[in-house]
Amino acid sequence: MARSGAITHATKYKLGFAGRPLPTRSRHKDKEDEMETQSEFQLGQRVSVLANERNHTARVGTITRVVWHHKDACYNYYLEVDGKKVSKRYLTCDLTLRENA
Repeated sequence: MARSGAITHATKYKLGFAGRPLPTRSRHKDKEDEMETQSEFQLGQRVSVLANERNHTARVGTITRVVWHHKDACYNYYLEVDGKKVSKRYLTCDLTLRENA
């Protein structure tokens, strides 16, 4: 029997706007189901940027981050070119895998 005022369970919270606590668990269970199990490209892979209406600069680099974009329901990729991070995010259709030469 729990005493009055006793803690019966613990939940982790992060501080949100104006110091209000936010639960750390996801509020978007249905969105998690849409996420693919595996991204097209993996960390450390060497890729080329395809020239199209979104990309005007030809680049060859290494994937440094893979991020799931919940609203667009797709992966975003971040590159490093010649030791420098590129701030632009790329989609799967923007990249092609390069063979190690």
